[in-house]
Amino acid sequence: MVHPPSQSLSVSGLRSPRAATGIGFLLEAPLFGPDPTIAALTRAVSAVMPTIDLLDSRTEEWAGPDVDAVADNARRAGVITGTPSEIPDIPDLRLAGCLLHVNGFMAATGAGGALLGSPWDAVRWLVDELCKQGLGLEAGDLVLTGSATPEVPVRAGDTISAEIAGLGAVSVPLAT
Repeated sequence: MVHPPSQSLSVSGLRSPRAATGIGFLLEAPLFGPDPTIAALTRAVSAVMPTIDLLDSRTEEWAGPDVDAVADNARRAGVITGTPSEIPDIPDLRLAGCLLHVNGFMAATGAGGALLGSPWDAVRWLVDELCKQGLGLEAGDLVLTGSATPEVPVRAGDTISAEIAGLGAVSVPLAT
């Protein structure tokens, strides 16, 4: 489900594709244990990158019950990853502006703070929840924090671009 940027990506098998801007964290060390500190997170994370979250729904209603979203793999159809920014070059992600463009036109805006107050808090929440199940994250894992912008409908022929202030941009053309 992880796709490199710039290469054409087929959406022919998707029923109702949508896109949003996200943030991805690449781990270089495992993360286990309850309530990890920001210091523990930054030691485990090797890089942060902008992403395009490609979404789809197999149900008629996008706004259906949460159980539908979970059964549909949180409606995730894929993710396109941008160029990683290494620690300590990461800006304050709570305040980072997030833009989504479709065919060069602004389609949605958001901020890193939309992700549980901070994308770092989204990662911390995930580690804490996994710990309750006796699990954790491993080196090499890519953690996706969710959509920082609203989802917008897309279709074959569109070019989607996501930009996060201080992290850079990622773009992908959609094909049939």
